[in-house]
Amino acid sequence: MAYVSVTGSTGNSGVKKWEYACAVEWMLNELAGKRLTSRLEVNVRLVPGLKAKDGCKGDCTWEDDNLRPREFTVRLDTEMPRQTQFKILAHELTHVKQYARGELFDTCRLDKIRWKRRMYAYPDKVSNRVYMKWPWEVEARKMEQVLYKKWVNRSE
Repeated sequence: MAYVSVTGSTGNSGVKKWEYACAVEWMLNELAGKRLTSRLEVNVRLVPGLKAKDGCKGDCTWEDDNLRPREFTVRLDTEMPRQTQFKILAHELTHVKQYARGELFDTCRLDKIRWKRRMYAYPDKVSNRVYMKWPWEVEARKMEQVLYKKWVNRSE
């Protein structure tokens, strides 16, 4: 079982903090398996208006070490519909899995990132077209749909 903490304001979303925590645990088990999930710490920060403030609906940051990190912060904009929030959560947890397995690696150079042994330019400013083609983002977008559907249908 991962260590999961949820802080911040749920705003008017109607989603309870325990729902986020349960979703994190379940989705990580689906993505990474129970063995790896049990070694992870995920801090979910609920930030109403994150998109307006930082231009993103959610993000994922490793906190401890860039070489197979185990501690992460996931920020999530709670001013979105419930369904969108859980899809974005699934997307960001896919990045947690990618970092934890060493598939995605932040290099010492600020403008480079490694995905499965291949280096990619990672500029501060990037077009949406380029962003959508990065393989780690392609996987995360795919998994946000797959995991959300499984999450919704898990008790049926």
